[in-house]
Amino acid sequence: MEKPKNRILLGCVADDFTGASDAASFLRNAGLRTLLMNEIQKDFPVPEQTDAVVIALKSRTEATDVAVHSTLEAIKWLENQGTEKFYFKYCSTFDSTKKGNIGPVADAIMEYLGETCTILCPALPVNSRIVRSGKLYVNGVPLDQSPMKNHPLTPMWDSRIKALIETQSKYHAYEWDTTDLNTSAELLRKKCLEIPEDHFYIVPRLYM
Repeated sequence: MEKPKNRILLGCVADDFTGASDAASFLRNAGLRTLLMNEIQKDFPVPEQTDAVVIALKSRTEATDVAVHSTLEAIKWLENQGTEKFYFKYCSTFDSTKKGNIGPVADAIMEYLGETCTILCPALPVNSRIVRSGKLYVNGVPLDQSPMKNHPLTPMWDSRIKALIETQSKYHAYEWDTTDLNTSAELLRKKCLEIPEDHFYIVPRLYM
């Protein structure tokens, strides 16, 4: 059955062009007809035969209020195009600054879409970024011990994702083991309902 006109299966908003082009290439290689856009093109009609749209922003190092605004504008634009699912593509080495943009932007997206929770797993195995036991590893080394720890704009001061997001976000993060995640959708929903918070993050503790 053909995909209905103007129904986009996946809308991705990336915090820079490199991340956007990576995401677009992965989607295309997976067989999705993918459109890569440099910011919102309001007067550009999305071709009918489009499965995924990736929008590249400059929100990684923008002022936080600007980053939140531009990201929500992109989400709303994708929503108006009939997008079914949304994906926020942030840096695979995260952002360790205590006032970084990943937390506020992710908070705003979750609130706008009315979602209770979302998963934080900044893994990119093809580039040797792996999440293990709730921590981010680069080439087998914890993020805060890797050569990227001295990044000039987003220095890496911790490798535990829960610690990183909770310094930026208004919400808590919970680490769930493989056994917690490897279950039915019904049981996952029940487990989420047991957490008495309007919004929260889930960090996988995968043992590899």
